Amino acid sequence: MYLWKKIKKNRMSYIFISPFYILFSIFGLYPLLYGIKLSFYDWHGIGSWKYIGFENYSSLFGDELFGISLRNTVYFWFTIAIPLTILGLIFAFILNNEELKFRGIFRTIYILPYVTSSIIIGIVFLSLYDKNYGWINLLLKNLGCKPIEWLTSTQYSKPSVIGLMLWRWTGYNMVIMLGGLQGIPKEVYEAAKIDGASSFRSFLSITVPLMRPTIVLCMILSTIGVFNMFEEPYILTGGGPEYSSTTLTIYLYNTVFQYGRYGYGAMLSIVISIMIIIISFLQRIIIKEAY
Repeated sequence: MYLWKKIKKNRMSYIFISPFYILFSIFGLYPLLYGIKLSFYDWHGIGSWKYIGFENYSSLFGDELFGISLRNTVYFWFTIAIPLTILGLIFAFILNNEELKFRGIFRTIYILPYVTSSIIIGIVFLSLYDKNYGWINLLLKNLGCKPIEWLTSTQYSKPSVIGLMLWRWTGYNMVIMLGGLQGIPKEVYEAAKIDGASSFRSFLSITVPLMRPTIVLCMILSTIGVFNMFEEPYILTGGGPEYSSTTLTIYLYNTVFQYGRYGYGAMLSIVISIMIIIISFLQRIIIKEAY
């Protein structure tokens, strides 16, 4: 009764915020519950659903392609998410210096890759990595080196994707880091400078510890981005060759839209989401304990 009176008293407030919850229920909560239910069924897009319980989940342990895509994604996490956070912090620290000339122009240049269309970026990097006419291989030829099969070799497919990802997303992390740096009082750096601390010492002893919440945020966002990485490797290599650049989301896409295994695909999406939550939580604990 008390709760109903409280709702009635603040009914206008609930009416104004209701569009968000209505849209979230339709486009967020319902698909989530639908996917969880579907993960316990065998369905190929047509016909009736066949309930199989936890069979989709148990078969995951013997899925060789899932193991390959998981290893690739973890590899990308170490080579993309961690460097993105470090580079974002370093560039933000440099561009936060008020004595740096044209820093506004530099900030704009670094953020441009993030706001550029993925298709356009993919076309540009396909031109860069092409074996016969790519700009990188043309440079290598002029230097007397052999051309590299960036997109058709299992050895270089991952570095190709990593190069694109670092180029595109470093500026995004830099902007977040810049926002965190704005919250650090200038007096702290001035006091350290009076005490004789160098810029490098100030960076390690002041910037990094005080930027811990922002670093955690960037790591979590980078982790989510890597585990959901689809456009960049799919445009460059399609996940190949020989599954060398297949990520979890590419494998999920192929499972659903190429093989029509909707129940198995729903299970994969749930497993990937759980992995992201666990890794993000562990990152938060580890970085918190480190400082």
